[in-house]
Amino acid sequence: AAETSTTGAVTTTEAATTQVTSTTASTSGSEKLEGKFCGTLYGQRFSVDFEEGHATVSVLGESAGADYTVDGTNIVFSNYDPMLQKLMDTFNIKKIEGTIVNSSEVHIKADFLIDTTLTSC
Repeated sequence: AAETSTTGAVTTTEAATTQVTSTTASTSGSEKLEGKFCGTLYGQRFSVDFEEGHATVSVLGESAGADYTVDGTNIVFSNYDPMLQKLMDTFNIKKIEGTIVNSSEVHIKADFLIDTTLTSC
């Protein structure tokens, strides 16, 4: 509905607008991150598989996981599974940080232990 009011020679029209926001089926509504990303860590194959809000980290023949959400280019990891939490506690790692570099690269950092860029594989 539009309202028009006239004051002297000035006419002002106000129109009600509706904003429609659509989101994709992602973990946070901002960006979608899915797929497997691979690289090397200390000369060993290292990969992270992002799937529907859960990330599986594979290194040295072991797999561990955590939940994740995407906030802009930041990958926020949480709810680490017991195996990953134990590893983090052993090395006094407070959190794992991730950054989306571009559609085919992510950067993973965990204090001094991990600081590497992985590519889509």
